[in-house]
Amino acid sequence: MSVYAAPNRAMQRMRASALLLLTVRPFLPSRTSACNEQQPMTTTNPKQMHCARITRHFDASPERVFDAWLNPQTTCKWLFASPTDEAYAAVLDARVGGQWTITARRDGTDYTAVGEYLAIERPSRLVFTFAMPQFAPDVDRITIAIAPEETGCTMSYVEEGLPPADREATEAGWNKLFDALADALR
Repeated sequence: MSVYAAPNRAMQRMRASALLLLTVRPFLPSRTSACNEQQPMTTTNPKQMHCARITRHFDASPERVFDAWLNPQTTCKWLFASPTDEAYAAVLDARVGGQWTITARRDGTDYTAVGEYLAIERPSRLVFTFAMPQFAPDVDRITIAIAPEETGCTMSYVEEGLPPADREATEAGWNKLFDALADALR
């Protein structure tokens, strides 16, 4: 599917969501989201911002699930990857302050996601930013928490700063990606 000029920003975002199975939404350094009620937001109406939250069980160790986020040989199997990709490249500088870039080519068009690692605490916690500059200047903040269980582990995902209307689609998109992660870990 090719991206074509959208008449407005909302339509452009909707097309990006369809391409990568998730929605890009703002998380700006000058505010905190409604996910963190302990700090005030500096936006005009904090009640309008929500979080996407997903908790999934994986039949894999916390180390394997954690490493699947940071190893390009594994990310290519699930993170923003699609069976229709003509090409996929992941450059991951997996250290706090390190940058990451993933580019997938679909129908001759490159779609690039970028971010920065904010916290890396193997195997329990990963925090990073996420943006797709070709669609919008917004930057999301994603937190991954992984806890061991008797059989595998539980992974929790939180994406901060979503408008209420985008939460459900964002969670649906990430759930599809996490299905692919479960397959990659088998």
